[in-house]
Amino acid sequence: MQVRVLAGRLARNTWRHPVLVSLNWVATLAVALGLGAVYWQVTRETGGIQNRRAFSPYDSCHDFRSWQ
Repeated sequence: MQVRVLAGRLARNTWRHPVLVSLNWVATLAVALGLGAVYWQVTRETGGIQNRRAFSPYDSCHDFRSWQ
């Protein structure tokens, strides 16, 4: 029952605001290209991956938790 209600709400919102669907695709593509650019040509060695992890926002959140 809940899935049917949520699916109906999603279909109704998509019908009312079709531009939001396009904007969602554009935002998803922008994030995918950004992450792809960060990890472009990373070697499969641990050092190559760890060097690129400095760009991760989750690591910076971990740093903030450590000084409480």
